[in-house]
Amino acid sequence: MSANIEEMMQQAYQHLESNQLDQAQTLFASVCEQDPSQARAWMMLGAISGQTGNIPDALTQLRKATELAPDLAEAHLTLAQVLRAQNDLDSAVEAANAAVAADPSYGAAYLFLSGVHGQRGDIQKAEEASRKATEVMPDDPDVHVNLGNALQAQSRFPEAENCFRQALLLNPDHAAALSNLGIVLSAQQRFDEARINLQRAADLQPGLAEAHNNLGTLLLQLREFDDAIKCFERVVEIAPGFAPGHANIGNVHIHRKEYDKAIEKFRHAISLAPNIPEAYLALGNAYQLSGEPSLAKENYQKAINLNPNLPAAHFQLGGIEEQEGNYERAMECYDEVARLVPGSSDAEAARAGVYERQGDTERAGEIIRTLLDRGVQNVTTGLVFARLCRQQGNCDEAIRYLENLEFQPTLTEEHKEKIQAALNELRA
Repeated sequence: MSANIEEMMQQAYQHLESNQLDQAQTLFASVCEQDPSQARAWMMLGAISGQTGNIPDALTQLRKATELAPDLAEAHLTLAQVLRAQNDLDSAVEAANAAVAADPSYGAAYLFLSGVHGQRGDIQKAEEASRKATEVMPDDPDVHVNLGNALQAQSRFPEAENCFRQALLLNPDHAAALSNLGIVLSAQQRFDEARINLQRAADLQPGLAEAHNNLGTLLLQLREFDDAIKCFERVVEIAPGFAPGHANIGNVHIHRKEYDKAIEKFRHAISLAPNIPEAYLALGNAYQLSGEPSLAKENYQKAINLNPNLPAAHFQLGGIEEQEGNYERAMECYDEVARLVPGSSDAEAARAGVYERQGDTERAGEIIRTLLDRGVQNVTTGLVFARLCRQQGNCDEAIRYLENLEFQPTLTEEHKEKIQAALNELRA
């Protein structure tokens, strides 16, 4: 590198540090013009183009950098970041893998891969990338948060909790770690601890929509609807385009049985973010509750098309197929839930329910008895157990089971109504 080129590069970096992008861009462009072999100059030029929204130039410049210096890991990762911003996730993964190949100790590339794999719904690969990141950057709290997210997505809550606590040991004020810790504590029914962590996250970052959204989700779960909707209204005030905030207002309407308002909110959320499968799942639930199963099925299928690894969508779709007498299709849905969530008691109970409806009460009874012996307490098991007991004329045990379920604090109104209806039939 000539003395003149080196001086121009140093000046360009100084402008970058001062956030003077135009001056930095001009100097990097001059370097590339004078010496087109300067890979770092092309990389920085591409990074600035991406930051300023000139995506075509960014991609051209970054690809030029990677061609000139295939071992420049930073250039591959910068290219991956631009591709991800364009939602070209497959190409982003390819570029990030090239960064790792160029430098196997490049922790930022593993961290990026964990995030983009999670975005694609490939949780196993997200976990693998996160574990590599923790190996090369053990003192970075973000890598522990990402690993926790991957474990949380697999319902491995105690392991996820350990990851978030490790992140907080490294940075006690890490808002994402606090918020996500609150979520996994809530999933383990430790609501008081969850509330403390979620509130602290919101207090630390009052302008962070996700923190208020997570707190509101817990309050919704605890049926504190007035406080929950205040959180969600704060979310959409901070970030009007944040689709989950609108969707969660729809969830409050669901709990209040205001199905038309819920449908309106879910549809608005989808208009803001048409590629979020959970929004279609929620819209499907609203249509099902409002008595429109065909529209519910349509939206469950859309959710599955966007994320085939979404157990709740398969489960809900299976429920409608079962109600319509499509038992083979219902069983396929429940089998998929069991594949996605090994050991799922809901999937096992639902399959028992299909056997019962097909007249195979012996097989259904064996499954339910196994679940009862394991101490399983869930609505699906209780409802199938109730149907079996009613047929056999021995209802007392099923009544006790359902009465115990009624005291669960997170029971939805829909489940409460189903339990009450089953109890009325058992007592008749």
